[in-house]
Amino acid sequence: VGLAEYVSGSEEAFVELMNQKAATLGMNNTHFSNSIGLHDENHYTTVADIALLMEAVLQEDTLREIVTTHTHTCAPTDLHPEGVSFMGSLFEYMPQEISASGLILGGKTGYTSDSGLCLASLGKVDDEEFICVTGQAPGNHETDPYHIIDAYRCYSSITIGFTSSTQE
Repeated sequence: VGLAEYVSGSEEAFVELMNQKAATLGMNNTHFSNSIGLHDENHYTTVADIALLMEAVLQEDTLREIVTTHTHTCAPTDLHPEGVSFMGSLFEYMPQEISASGLILGGKTGYTSDSGLCLASLGKVDDEEFICVTGQAPGNHETDPYHIIDAYRCYSSITIGFTSSTQE
């Protein structure tokens, strides 16, 4: 909300910009009513529209860096001479074996009790990048990260360059 107010003067004005951008991107089944993704009957989207948004995010170098950064350390201060480090929620909740696979490069997590665990992610298989959007996974922040597990299973199932003729 603070960022929305800084950019646009108010959250309402920022939400209008969000809806304009959604329309520009062809997100025809999306309407935003707040800047933070909390449930509201007038705040809705689809996994297909979120995939369009993720594709646009990945085309902007700064945004791509944000969604693929594991940890960010703020500049040192008097109270924190080493700075303060923050881990992205995707990487914070990602099981070690999934992280070690290198299949998931980054993404944005989400959760509400109405939408369940959600994830828009970027994966890489055999030098090809893919976007996977998972939604309504069961659980919450206290359970296994089923949204991340779902994405990992999707990326793990991708086979590139394999046909029955290449096996011979």
